[in-house]
Amino acid sequence: MPETKPTGDVRVTMYNVGFGDCFLLSFPYDGDGDRHVLIDCGTTTEDKEWMTKVVEQIEKDCGKRLDAVVVTHRHQDHLKTFGLKGLGERLADLKPKVVVQPWTEHPKAEAQATSAPSVYGVRGLAQIRSLDAAQDFAEQLVANASRLLSAAPADLAEELVFVAEANIKNKAAVALLSHMGEEPAAAAYVHEGSESGLEEILPGVRVSVLGPPTLEDTTDIRSPADRHPTQYWELGATLAGAAATADPSLPAKSALFPGAPTLPAASAESHVRWVMDRLGRAELWNATRIVEAMNDALNNTSVILLFEVDGKALLFSGDAQWENWAWALKAPAITERLKATTLYKVGHHGSTNATPQKLWELFENRGDENTPNRLVTLLSTKEGKHHRVPRCSLVKALQADSTVRATYLWEDSDQISKTYTL
Repeated sequence: MPETKPTGDVRVTMYNVGFGDCFLLSFPYDGDGDRHVLIDCGTTTEDKEWMTKVVEQIEKDCGKRLDAVVVTHRHQDHLKTFGLKGLGERLADLKPKVVVQPWTEHPKAEAQATSAPSVYGVRGLAQIRSLDAAQDFAEQLVANASRLLSAAPADLAEELVFVAEANIKNKAAVALLSHMGEEPAAAAYVHEGSESGLEEILPGVRVSVLGPPTLEDTTDIRSPADRHPTQYWELGATLAGAAATADPSLPAKSALFPGAPTLPAASAESHVRWVMDRLGRAELWNATRIVEAMNDALNNTSVILLFEVDGKALLFSGDAQWENWAWALKAPAITERLKATTLYKVGHHGSTNATPQKLWELFENRGDENTPNRLVTLLSTKEGKHHRVPRCSLVKALQADSTVRATYLWEDSDQISKTYTL
């Protein structure tokens, strides 16, 4: 009996979700039609009306039937649509056979769980508890931004709220995804080296999970680096650096005594102003560091998948940052296979720290426009919505050595999707 495998070109559809990710991979099989894998469906910039158009297009593109859903991690720009009333249910009605998520989403690994799958261990549970605590803080920051960030410059406050909103627990989306995958063998919570859950869905396609590692593998993902001198594309000031510009002249807003009259700090005596200024800067610094650390930690729970079929290699990495990548890039067998990458979904919407130089330099299909089988890069992002993303230095490198398909560069800003054949 001949081996079952895809019988034609792979199609990748990229959806215009603003600042976010949403991709549909379609693999043709003789006598069985296409098999469709949806990777993420989120946004932090577009409204429900626009995302309704996106869901309608997904339904059309997959013939109202998904074979699998992959949600790389919990950030809004990757799963928000699953939590939008009516839209999440429409995606669930596409009846995916498998729902793939990172190991940190396993229901038995929740912060309040009394036990967890043995592969995760005590350190894994501690990591999840710390993420939960940070996400609780993010919810409080969003709800009380005017008080907690009263001393922050307007642009810093706006950026912090934007990042914090992306990091809230997205409970509705997580609950729906758990329900979608509650049938036996229908949920796959993956980590580096584990089965992907897509083996039976995509026969003849080698699907490898390159990340995230568990804390049993490495503790690096618990302590993301602010900077990496050789792997980040361009070093810039972090949000925390802007905290030094906090304005002590702004009126204080008391949390302990909300009915009490307040005065601008500038009207207080000099020694009081000194103390208030230092306290305000410390509060803003702490808030900034917590938000940044939480954002990085969640990015580093991203699922990294490598699809290999008929000499093509498609790499989808969510928002994985250096600490996640470093584990995969230590393995010679993995780096050898990454050399053949023909399509790369650009990490974290073109940020500095999600496409390590070491990874980029591995891709042997990089080159100018005359390069055979030139590397294709997919960049789903929106300018002006996140701190220096997409990064100009990275975009220039992508444009010089690959064929860039970027949603923010589409001539028709109202176009919902584009499909690329490999």
